[in-house]
Amino acid sequence: MADAFPPDRLGILYLARPFKSRRDQARARSVARPAMPYAVNADLPGSIRRNLPEHAQDIYRAAFNHAFAAHAGDPRQEEVAHRIAWAAVKRTYVKLGSRWVSKADPRQLP
Repeated sequence: MADAFPPDRLGILYLARPFKSRRDQARARSVARPAMPYAVNADLPGSIRRNLPEHAQDIYRAAFNHAFAAHAGDPRQEEVAHRIAWAAVKRTYVKLGSRWVSKADPRQLP
């Protein structure tokens, strides 16, 4: 191994080029991320907390966390998880003007 650094004091051998491809780099980054990015609604991005009702935030958080875990290793993992979470919210809520209202509550719909 001509392109390897000498082992450190723990005997770990470091390679000069630790990743062979961008896919390997993405996998390494996804392993370093927490298993559940949003534990509570307060962890959600500010725009989601400001615009969505509490129940819609619950839906978004659950869908995001599930999709994030399901797409581990995908270089676009976070983007895909956000898209899936928005789709889940839009199945139950509709935006009227600047408000998100439940499709199940006919009093709020025009």
